[in-house]
Amino acid sequence: MEIDSQRIKNYLSTEFIGSEIYLYDKVGSTNDIAKGLAVNGCKEGAVVIADSQSKGRGRLGRKWESPAGVGIYLSIILKPERVIPQLTLVAGVSVAEAINRIADCRLQIADFKNPKSEIRNPKLVCVSLKWPNDILINGKKAGGILTEAISRGKIVIVGIGINVNNPTSSPLLQGGEWGGEGFPDELKDKATSIMIETGNRTDRNLLTAELLNKFEYWYRRFVKGGVHVIKIIKRWKELSDTLGHRKVKVNLGDKVFDGVALDLENDGSLLIQLNDGSLKKISAGEVCY
Repeated sequence: MEIDSQRIKNYLSTEFIGSEIYLYDKVGSTNDIAKGLAVNGCKEGAVVIADSQSKGRGRLGRKWESPAGVGIYLSIILKPERVIPQLTLVAGVSVAEAINRIADCRLQIADFKNPKSEIRNPKLVCVSLKWPNDILINGKKAGGILTEAISRGKIVIVGIGINVNNPTSSPLLQGGEWGGEGFPDELKDKATSIMIETGNRTDRNLLTAELLNKFEYWYRRFVKGGVHVIKIIKRWKELSDTLGHRKVKVNLGDKVFDGVALDLENDGSLLIQLNDGSLKKISAGEVCY
């Protein structure tokens, strides 16, 4: 089913997230489009959605494959009073909860706005979060988050990409190039999609709406600060794949640290115990395991 802004709005229960939806067939990057709209006065909560991206990217400038017709690629424009790492955590929790609720095809549209009508698909074994910005399903990457601040931090763009209906294999175009629907060979062992893990196609409009509904819920708590942020941290921990005394390697570019992931601090930093027994807080970096 095609992405349709009106269908998304029909499923929304938000007050401001998604009040404006800018829908494109193909863009370079939804984050870049959102930046342009934001600096020209677009209001907070506006969302940019594309059916495909030619220059989708993740952290560290890595390319994010964004083929047409199968994924969700969107950016949310925010104007928070403070810019701190918890915004990435807000997005992660929102995505994980949305997938958990919508991925099962037995969830009927009539029950959609009833939060108690959640039906878990037994095939969807585990949706979890890898610090700082990866969405995992059954241990494989199915989504990512790219948060960028502009205008001296007065505007924040939260970019989200989710592999929804990507098949296992991909067709070849003339000349042997990747056709764009499945995963190229170098990603097959690392990447997955909701459809691959559940065996069911997911309505991207429904999932997009539930993602925005969840995001507004958690973003409102982020804005309130204090104990409400602690609740975000707690929920992230419940969904975490990184914590639980997992051995990790943290790449900071010029330095690499080996240790065990112990906890998530209230500021969003990862606390690890190094091999020599000392503790180190990691505010940004790439975690491998």
